[in-house]
Amino acid sequence: IKATQILLLNGRFEDAKARAEGLLKTNPKDVDAMVLRANAMASLRDTAGAIADIEEALKLDPSSSAALVSMGSVRLRSGDAQQAEAAFRQAIAVAPNDLDVRLALASFFMAAGRSAEAEQTLNEVLAKEPKHLLANRLLSTLYVSSNRVAEAEQPLKVVAESSNAP
Repeated sequence: IKATQILLLNGRFEDAKARAEGLLKTNPKDVDAMVLRANAMASLRDTAGAIADIEEALKLDPSSSAALVSMGSVRLRSGDAQQAEAAFRQAIAVAPNDLDVRLALASFFMAAGRSAEAEQTLNEVLAKEPKHLLANRLLSTLYVSSNRVAEAEQPLKVVAESSNAP
């Protein structure tokens, strides 16, 4: 699973798909492997195959927030914003305390140009974890992109203080 995730992160989508298929030969009901294969297929522009895999994963585990987030991402890429939002909201319903799921919803709002909802969602994450690096980075990006540069300073300070990255 980890190796497949790394392959996906490095843009090696064919290799990730092949590794996920190997995992599924060993265990055809491995929801994580199905989601990884779906993500690889989506990156390879096989939207129908990706959605089919995610739907199968959700039949096996309807509470898989990873599958729901992947469904939202695939639906968004295919231009179906309404179905994408529904999947992200369902992911929050099944995993209300998962900050990564909330970040996925915030990213959706940003991509959809819904800045106020993105800001609210990011602030929900930061209320639970004030030093969350990605949430602070996204919030600063949101502020800069909406010409609220002065407001971007605080989340950028948190990033600078909390990260070892330059």
